Amino acid sequence: SSEAHLLLPVSNRTLAFDPVQGFVPVTQVARSPGPVLIAHPGLPARNVTELVAMAKTSASSLDHAAGVREPMFEMAGALLRATVGGPLRPLPLAPGEAALGAVLAGRALIAFVDPLDAAAAVRTGRARALAIAGPARLPTLMNVPTMIESKLDGFDLSGWHGLWMPAGTPLAIAGRLQAEVTTALRRPGMAERLDELGLVPVASAQPEFAHFVARESARLRQLVLRAAGTARP
Repeated sequence: SSEAHLLLPVSNRTLAFDPVQGFVPVTQVARSPGPVLIAHPGLPARNVTELVAMAKTSASSLDHAAGVREPMFEMAGALLRATVGGPLRPLPLAPGEAALGAVLAGRALIAFVDPLDAAAAVRTGRARALAIAGPARLPTLMNVPTMIESKLDGFDLSGWHGLWMPAGTPLAIAGRLQAEVTTALRRPGMAERLDELGLVPVASAQPEFAHFVARESARLRQLVLRAAGTARP
């Protein structure tokens, strides 16, 4: 599971269980850096600051490829629209169409995409990377700043993957599973394989993951409110 687990109450109002209280956190297995905001090469804005300025002065729409079935990618787009406002308009994707493809084809001007896809598109000159929607720059895109560096505070859409067990599971069992996960992540070649997938191994201890889940749940709730334009100051 991942941050999508904690977003279930938002996507499913009739949820029959509590995604936090209904489970025992076991371990955070890995983390991902967050999506990359890319732009079509024809977009005059070369960074987020210029994009924001352009959005405030442009009389025409700035289409953003929307419809990615990744909760944090969708959140990134909604948060950017709520933050920038103006003519930034979500462009629904056709069935089977990828956000990256929409930008490369010129149907959309910007989109949040997977870091691996972004790096490949930038390397071949088919797209420009404007910012990283995560806490730090990426080794593959070291010249690209984060959204936070670009003065969009709190714009951290990094993801993660974790393991839970049903509520009531003895902590000793959860601890045993956490130990097995740690052992598996230390096997030869595992770090390299995760790197290929754009992931960084974590294998946090059970209490540490429990605290992380509590903090992350509160943080994601605030992001949802901000994206909806109802966040408290």
